[in-house]
This record gives sequence, C-alpha cells and structure tokens, in this order.
Amino acid sequence: MLVKAISKLNLIRHLAWPVLVSCLLVTFFQAYSEKQKIDRDAIAQFHNESKQVASKIEERLRDYALILRGASGLFSASNHVTHDEWQTYVSLLNAGESVKGIQTLSFIEAIPSQHLSAHVASMRDEGFPHYTVSPSGPRDMYAPLTYLEPINKHNQSIIGVDMFTDPIKRAAMERARDTGETTLSPVTLLKEDEGEQVHRAIIIYQAVYRHNMPTTTIAQRRAAIIGWVNGAYYVDNILMDILQDSPRFNTSMADLHVYDGAVANATNLIFDITPVHQHEENSPYHYAYPLQFNDHTWLIAFNENPPHQVSYYAAWVVLVSGLVLSGLLFLLMQFIIRTQQLAKNIADNLTQRYQHQNQSLKESELRWKFAVESTGYGIWEWDIKANTVNYSKRWKEMLGFAESEIGNELKEWDDRIHPDDREQALKTIADYADGKSSHYMNEHRVQCKDGSYKWILDRGMILKYSDDGKPLSMVGMHADITERKQRELVAAQYNTQLSATFDLSPDGFVTFNAKRQVSYVNHAFEYLTGLTVTQVMGLDEQAFSHLLVKQCKAQSGFTGIHSLSQQDKFTLGNLNEYAHIIEIDCSPKRVLKVSLIKSRADNVSQILYLRDHTQESEVNQLKSEFMATAAHELRTPMTSILGYAELLTIQEVEAEDASEYLQTICRQSKLMTAILDDLLDLSHIEANRDQDFVMSHIELGEVLQEVVASFSMTHHKCPTQLTLAKKPQWINGDRSKIIRVLNNVLSNAYKYSPNGGAVEVTMIAPTSRPKANLDVSAHHVGICITDHGIGMTPMQLTHVYDRFYRADASGKIPGTGLGMSIVKEIMELHGGQVKIDSEFGQGTVVTLWLPVVSAPKAGQT
Repeated sequence: MLVKAISKLNLIRHLAWPVLVSCLLVTFFQAYSEKQKIDRDAIAQFHNESKQVASKIEERLRDYALILRGASGLFSASNHVTHDEWQTYVSLLNAGESVKGIQTLSFIEAIPSQHLSAHVASMRDEGFPHYTVSPSGPRDMYAPLTYLEPINKHNQSIIGVDMFTDPIKRAAMERARDTGETTLSPVTLLKEDEGEQVHRAIIIYQAVYRHNMPTTTIAQRRAAIIGWVNGAYYVDNILMDILQDSPRFNTSMADLHVYDGAVANATNLIFDITPVHQHEENSPYHYAYPLQFNDHTWLIAFNENPPHQVSYYAAWVVLVSGLVLSGLLFLLMQFIIRTQQLAKNIADNLTQRYQHQNQSLKESELRWKFAVESTGYGIWEWDIKANTVNYSKRWKEMLGFAESEIGNELKEWDDRIHPDDREQALKTIADYADGKSSHYMNEHRVQCKDGSYKWILDRGMILKYSDDGKPLSMVGMHADITERKQRELVAAQYNTQLSATFDLSPDGFVTFNAKRQVSYVNHAFEYLTGLTVTQVMGLDEQAFSHLLVKQCKAQSGFTGIHSLSQQDKFTLGNLNEYAHIIEIDCSPKRVLKVSLIKSRADNVSQILYLRDHTQESEVNQLKSEFMATAAHELRTPMTSILGYAELLTIQEVEAEDASEYLQTICRQSKLMTAILDDLLDLSHIEANRDQDFVMSHIELGEVLQEVVASFSMTHHKCPTQLTLAKKPQWINGDRSKIIRVLNNVLSNAYKYSPNGGAVEVTMIAPTSRPKANLDVSAHHVGICITDHGIGMTPMQLTHVYDRFYRADASGKIPGTGLGMSIVKEIMELHGGQVKIDSEFGQGTVVTLWLPVVSAPKAGQT
C-alpha cells in the first residue's frame, strides 16, 4: 500500500513541470487567439463605420439632387416663375433645416442674345432696378444668375453674372443640359458672406426644360432648355455635419480624406479632417470608397492608427487568468507531492475534485454571462416565490441607470413598461407560466432614465418548478431593438406613401410578379379601363390581355402585352416611342396610351402604364379640322385670283372689264393677305403666349382717344361717340395688342352696322359697372362698344369666337372671320374677359373687361 502511494507521488512529481509548461502554452495560445479576434473585430468595425460615413455622404449628395429636381419641376410646370414665387418656394422648402449644408439655391436663365433686352427689362420690373448682365459684350447665349436665395448684400452683387463666362461652370452646366442628369461641378473656392474667409465648395446643377417639349435627344434638350437650378455647398460644412454622428471620425481617433477624382493625390485633395496623420494604404485600417455621382467621381479614403484605440482587455484577462490558474495548479501539485499521509492524499484528491468542479461551474457561469452581455443583452433572474429580481449591470445600463439606482424588486420593470404595452406584456408572461404557450418572447417599450422609451425584445424561460408544477424561478434577457423598430416604421411609412402616390396618380399602373401574373392595380386603372381589381388580380399576361382587349373598340389596334414586350428597348425614357394607342368602348370617348416598362426588382417583372390620351387625340383632330377650314378659306379668294388672272392672260379684255378684273384680283389678294396675317398672329400668340408681350402701365382713356381719332371715318356717316371715365384708369398691358383688340371690335361694329350707323364707345369705371356684369371683379375697368347693326341670334353667339366664322353668311361683308378669336386670345392673356350681348336685328354690345392697376410712380413705366 505504501509502495503504491510512493509510486503515485513520484508520478505526480514528474508530471508537475510538464503540466505547468502545457498550461502556460495553452494560456499564451488562448491569449494570442483572443488578441487576433479583437483585431479582426476592430478592423471589421472600422470598415463598417467607414462604409456608413461614405453612404451618408452619397445620400447627402442624392438629397441635394432631389431638392434641385423639385425646384426644376417648379420652373418646368410654370410659364414664368417670378422672384417672389422663387423666394416663397425656397422659404417653404426649408432645405437648409431638412438637409444641412446648403449655402444657396439659385436659378440661372438661358437667354438667347435676341431676348437679352427683354430679360433685363423683366428683371428690373420685378424689383431689381439696376439689374444688368455682366460681363457685357455680344454672345450667342447668356446664362445670368437670375434668382438667388438666401439674398443678402454679398449675394446681390453676383445677381446678373453670366455663368457661361466661367469655363468650369459652363462645362458642368452644358453636361447637365445635354444629359438631363444632375451634374456636380469640380471643387471651387467661394468667399464667405460678409467676410474674407474662403471655402472649398461644390456646385450642383439641374437643367430646366420647357414644359411639353421633347427631351429625348441632345438636340431636343438643347432646344427645350429654359435654364438651370443650382445649389452651392461648402465641402467642409457638409462633411463635418455628417461626421458629427460618428465618434470615430469626429475625434482624432481616425482620419478622413476626400479627393475630387478617382485617384488620391495631393493636388485633388478637398478635405482632410486631421492632416497630421500618415496615410498607409496597405494598412488593414485603410478603406477607400469611390463615390460615383452621375458622371463625377469622389474618392473617399479612411485611415486609423491603431492600436491605442483598440482595447485588449479581454486578451489580458485570458492571459493573466491562465497564468494564475497555471501557477495555482502547479502549487497544488507541489502540495500534493509533499503530502506524506495517504489518507490526507485521498482527502486532498477529493477536495481538489470538488474545487475543480466548483471552479468549472463558476467559470461556465462567468463565460455564459460574459458571452450574453458582450452581445449587448441585459440579464434578469426572477425568484417567483420571493418575488425578487436580480437585474444585471448591462440591463440597468441599457435604460441609462447606474448599478446602484435599480433595486431587486419586480416593480422596477413593471413600473417602467409603456402604458400601451403593459397589459399584453403581462398576459404573455402569464400564458407562458400557465403552459398556454411553449416559450416566452415579447416586444414592448420600457422607459429610460431620461424619460424616453426604448423598444425591448424580452425573452426568458422557467428554470425550476415546484412539486405541484408551479414555476419557482425564471431567467431571461433584454435586447434593445429600438433601431429595428424605427427602420420598420420608416419602411411602413414609405410603403404607405408609395401606395398613396399610385392611388392618387391620374395614370393607370398594373404590376406583374416574377411569374408574369397581375400583382397590383391602382384606382386610376379601374377608372380608365372599367375593369375592377377583382377581375384582373392574379391573371397571367395572356388572360389579362384578352380581358383588356374586350374592353376596347374593335378598331383600337391593341394586340396584347406580348406584342409590347417584343420591343428590344422599352424603358421610362422611350415610353411614347413604343406605346400603343387604344380606345375604350365607353361613353364619353376615352383614348389611352399604353406602354410597358421592364423592372429589375425580384418581385416585379414588368409594369403596364396607361395614360389618358383623349384630350391629345381630340386636339389633334381639332388641328386637322382647323387646317381643312383654313385651306378652304384660302382657296376661295385664290380661285377668284387665278380665274381672273387666266382671263387676262388667255384672251383680250376690254379696258373697263380688265380694270374690274384687276380690282377683283387686288381685293381678293388683300383678303387672302388679311387671312394669312390673322393666322400668323394667332399662331404666334398660341406659340409664345405672353412671352413676347411688352407690358407697361397704360392709361386706358388716352389709348381710346388715340384709336377713335385714328380710326378712319371715310366710309361712315356717323362719328364714333366716345365717353370716358371721370378719372384716369390704368392697366398693365401691351399697348400694341390692346390697340389691335380695339380696332378689331370697332371694325366689326361699323361693318355690321347698316349705312354706317352710330357706334358708341363708353368706359366703365370699376365703381360704376352695371349690375348685369356683377360676375366681373370690382377691380376691372370696362370698355363698352355698342352698335345698332344686324345683331346675332343666340345660335350665332355660340360660334362668335370660332375661327373663320362670320355672322353674315352672304359674303357681302368683307372679313376673315378671325378677328374675335384674336380678341379673345389677347384679352385672356391680359387677365381680362370679353362679354357679348346681341339681339338679332337690333345690334350688338361688346364689353372688354381689363384688370386695373395703381397709377405708376414717378419714373416708372
């Protein structure tokens, strides 16, 4: 027995040192592995945070581009945007608060050289009396900075500066014009307002095209260009604002470099947060991100100088713990070796076994807690019988409390549950405890120390039951899911907004899933086609096409979706080129333009787009009818001219007859010239609307006197009777156009008055307008022109503004039939109205209503 004990002691004595060496080797290996893991996690975290910062920079540039597209839409949707409207738009946009970094938002107008004078006059009328385009000098195209917000003393000095004179800015503007995309200029230097400090800045341009003009090709976009909206942004302000939310890059821990281009060198460096850092591109703590913004590239480089930012605390814990445990194990073995009593050896062996098991259990528990809490979870242990809860340190930190500020009562959690979540949270625990559910998991809000609420994912399990099956203890963990909940809320809001956009759209949309089955239709589709969601949902292409064809008239020509999908190129850019025109079999008439768009989304293969084309088709029909009528009206005088000209050419005619023939040819030529002049006037007015009007303050009484005095009385027995208002009445209008209106109406009054009957012209002041015209605003002045001629029937009155329509169907009274059409167009462009009262055989009263304005101030035109 003694020999066996001595043998064991000798064996232990020989193993003590090898075990110590082995333990030390294992300890060093574990410590080194932990260090390697910490390094990998630190590098991964650095790269992740670098990507987040780069994404925020790219997102900020996209936000700026979106704001400029909205501003471009304002100018494209309006014939003319005034300075006050631009100022109001920018103020309501409040872009500087919603998307930080914007210094100015401005509009640059594209002005051909022949329109420069009109542009300068318009700007001066809008409140810039000293406005001029600089630098001066003749050029084919001018691009002055017209509107700029916010406006201040420094910014006022650059209004009117021609941006095309700067080669760098001009290149960026021309790219924006030719591509239709938002264009980023190279970095330039801008002086700060009211100071001498100079900032590196970028300017983003968005082209503005004229409404309803094609912009498919470069030539079309150049022809449709109105101007550019642009925004100026300080590079330092943009990047420093983004870096405020990143502690790593907001301090000296890491460095950020931004280069204007795809290559990193000192000449194109535009931002460096810490210039003293050295840039080691081969370092694992270096990350380069090329940011592509349309046709412009930025290179964003991130650098960090470890390891002072990396904590190796866990590796040191493993190393020190291993060394301590190895030493203790070695000493324990030495103690066993020196034991002389076998019984004591046995007792020591039993004690060692117990201590080892207890230590393993504690280490296992520590490792479990460390593993759980290192993931960010908070631990709680609930003694149900004693109704006490042990909350971990991380559980308390998650809510912003120190460890000593939370007790061990259940009410510490119960009192902090959001009132709206408390009932369902307690019910979930009760159902789990009663066995109604197999597990406990609940999402609810818990109040933090600062009064805010965090969303918590709470999971747990029962560890121990009583003999009668009642739970005695329970353990669980809290996970902070606030960020996930916020993302879900944003996604839900985005889906709601997207659904509302499609539901409110006047155009019809039908989406097909990956199996080419109908997955969504909006309300506009139902209205346009007469098909309901129930009828089409889930149909494949062929069944859907068959159903839509049945809704169309037989001659509409729609052959189904398959024929649309055979086109090699069908995208948003060429919808009109590959669209089908169909007509729905309904009353009133409804014509639709149908296009197909391919999608790259996984759950949407293609989108069918339907737009109401009824009005456009009717306009085309009206144009055709108008051209036919115009051709007929021109053919009538031309027939007389050709007929009499042939008579004079092919046979000898007496002098008296020849004179008559020549008079007829001259008279018909003048009529045809008058028709062509009126047609050209109408075409010019419709094409340019009021763009070529030279607006100024006009005293209406003075114009009336001039027109009446200059109106020829040679062929009339009675002079025009003119009655003016007691006070001068001022309007804002084009003097030549107003005179044209008065001449047309007076000419009709005399032509349709038998034997040159009396014609009265009366000015109606706003305060003395008759009750019959109460539907006209009190701020309108009237010109009433009365004749006692042939008058018109109610049926004739309905056609009085039709082109080529004449009340005298006999043709004895000369005229083109276009005069009142021109009068109506000019009056409406002046914001006025035309009222006609007529009785057949009694005469006609034409009243022209125009908005009055205040008398001009001294020096104002």
